Amino acid sequence: MEAVKEFEAVCKEYEPKVSAYIRNRVSNPIEAKSLCDIVFQKLLQNKEAFRKEPESVSRLVYMTTKQTVEEYFAEISEETQTLDAKSLDRLADALEQLDVRSRDIIILHYYADKTLEEIAAAMGMSYAETELLNKEALDRLQKLIEL
Repeated sequence: MEAVKEFEAVCKEYEPKVSAYIRNRVSNPIEAKSLCDIVFQKLLQNKEAFRKEPESVSRLVYMTTKQTVEEYFAEISEETQTLDAKSLDRLADALEQLDVRSRDIIILHYYADKTLEEIAAAMGMSYAETELLNKEALDRLQKLIEL
């Protein structure tokens, strides 16, 4: 019972500090609130540490908060990398399904940063033809990626 009262006192004292720390690092208020809840769940699981080392409560709260935020960003980074890899694979597959000229236009324009005018000159085509092929290729890519 004593440990619960001590934990409640810690929550009351540190919740504004933990919340502010997280809000300064996580822009989404819903995510920030969720992370704050996770911090106090972790602290609750470790509430006996408050009794063993009462002088280091501040350090324990800070380290738990910092670790929780780092885990959050590591998870987001991992999810983003997985999504990016999947998206790149789908894009590569879709590009392979385009005809050679359309694929070359897309690659030169979007990856080599060439203007459509430069591409038209290099490929011996008119600007209008290059622009039309670019638009058609983008439409086709979008349909292929959505499948």
